[in-house]
Amino acid sequence: MSEQFQTRTEHSRSMEDAEKFRALHTLRELGVLIPLSELETYHGRVGETDKPDQWTVDPNFSNGGNNTGNLNLNQRPALYTANSDIAKEFAEHRIRQEDGGAYYQYFLNKVDSYTPEEKQEWLDRSNRERELRLQEKIKQDPEFVSTEYYNRLLDQHGKLIPLEFGDLRRHSEAEYLEQRLSPEQRDYLLRQVVPGSQVELHQITSPDTEATVMDFTFNPSKLDPEAKTQYLEAMKSLLIPVAEGSPLDFEDRDKALPISTAMQKLPQKGYFNAEDITSIASMANVEESVVLQLAGSVNARSLLSRYPIYFINQLLEHQDGIVTAELKINDQEQLVPINMEYIQRFLREAHIVGARQHIKSGTLGRSFSIVTFFDLEKTTTTEDLKASRKERWRLLGNMAISIGVLGEKPRENHLLISLLDDLHVKPERLVEAARTLEGYGEIFGSETGNWEGFTLAEHTETVLRNFDENFADKLPVELLKPLRLAILAHDLGKPAASARNEKHLQKKYNVNQADAFFDKLGVDTGLKELLLAVIGDGEELAFQINVAGADEYAEKAMRELAISTLQKFYGLEQITDEQINAFMEMCRILQICDGGAYTSMAVTRREGKGRHRNAPSFNHSFANPAGFGKRTLQLKGEDDRPAALNQTPMAAS
Repeated sequence: MSEQFQTRTEHSRSMEDAEKFRALHTLRELGVLIPLSELETYHGRVGETDKPDQWTVDPNFSNGGNNTGNLNLNQRPALYTANSDIAKEFAEHRIRQEDGGAYYQYFLNKVDSYTPEEKQEWLDRSNRERELRLQEKIKQDPEFVSTEYYNRLLDQHGKLIPLEFGDLRRHSEAEYLEQRLSPEQRDYLLRQVVPGSQVELHQITSPDTEATVMDFTFNPSKLDPEAKTQYLEAMKSLLIPVAEGSPLDFEDRDKALPISTAMQKLPQKGYFNAEDITSIASMANVEESVVLQLAGSVNARSLLSRYPIYFINQLLEHQDGIVTAELKINDQEQLVPINMEYIQRFLREAHIVGARQHIKSGTLGRSFSIVTFFDLEKTTTTEDLKASRKERWRLLGNMAISIGVLGEKPRENHLLISLLDDLHVKPERLVEAARTLEGYGEIFGSETGNWEGFTLAEHTETVLRNFDENFADKLPVELLKPLRLAILAHDLGKPAASARNEKHLQKKYNVNQADAFFDKLGVDTGLKELLLAVIGDGEELAFQINVAGADEYAEKAMRELAISTLQKFYGLEQITDEQINAFMEMCRILQICDGGAYTSMAVTRREGKGRHRNAPSFNHSFANPAGFGKRTLQLKGEDDRPAALNQTPMAAS
């Protein structure tokens, strides 16, 4: 049944993003980007023999952590990969360092226990090898015989001075002994000397079917004029708005307009430096830190096409949210602040998950190409991807097949129904379409009664955006339409409940309004009843179970709700655990997206004020995000650190 599982990126591309995909195609044609599917990307590590194939990519992986034994020299989470042979060599080198270097100590002990005859053989062999190396050197460089260094190697008769026992190095001999072993002998010895450890090779991939890596050998200056024009136009098409790349904190949500106004009063040179930022802050009467965030985004957007590889290197080499870059602009050296959150968001939207670069390895003693993955939320092992897909389909497959399309032919072919057929539809388009439904323009335009002052339209769009950010690329495509429909309807009664001072009854208001909304759209009765259960008691019980830590009563109530709802939905008396769990998962998804709208990981688009992060009212219930852009919503587990209140990028203090 797992082969039926299809995510939206596997199913289709967004028609709205056609220009973006044309640009990405151009960059692939020019050699800037390489499809991940065309590269061999393996990560070698030291694993435990009693835990085979349990390792997965962790977005927090950095600097030797995550039990990989792979020292990460970057300042941000990143994962090195290469072809399978090189990855295996790295892993073998790491396992030899296990237990304080017990593996190499084995060979050193063998050298130390040499008999006199073995020592003599070692000395004779070393002299032979030394003479052969010297002859090869003279063959390659005849002038070498006239150097002072060469003369120091000879005795008074012009013969090569032989090595003595004191000249021999035990570490070199230990390496010689190790190299003489066959692969089978080496593996056997490792198991004996380093018990419990094993070499593991994991193929690294991405759940994003469009994933690419940037080729660090690419140089825009070497393109011919026509190709350079194509390159610049493609990069321009991929640039995202400043506020989308790095939205301001909720407390600073009203400062974007005065900052933008002040920016326009300065000479337009294509970037802002530290002096400009001070001037803007003074004119706009806002803190320099807020100006720095916006100016860093403007600079990143303006200069990305010219310095993409440099900016990615800066991203990897610095952990700060805003980095001062040293750039040569118009033949002058400039110090320019660059917002790394904007760079991350650009890379995520452009499906760029890593970079291919050529390195010289001191560990292996040669040069080769590696792929460094930096968007680790979009990075996984092939084993884990296969297992997670199988598990999601086991959990949700039956529900996905049963839900199918929205239901019977709607009584009217409303724009909203058509948009819901688009798996990649933008949240704002769905809300705008819902507002055109007769009688709902005023409802969506009303405030919800929360202290933040959001309208229902703004809140609903935020919840839809949370769904897109966290779930839409992971779920079976059949579930996107009903879950988006549930989100559109989940708070329809909130404005009326607030206006009548009956917020304690808002669940009842929400269910009644959602019922009417679904009827207006002509939603099938069976699907309607399912979604009403999710919107009503389902989301509330999901909160009690997953967030509030409720007792067995809530879990029992959720199970009873699932059974009674699904008996009607499927028309069956017996409901399986898989079907119950699927219903509970739908409730959990809605609760996370809705509750997550009241965290600083969520981004709201407000009319006339652009985008900003939301107030951190519920941050304590969510884990601190580790991935690109810090917008991931994950309920806090026992070992998780709660989400920081402020998620905006900061410069080094």
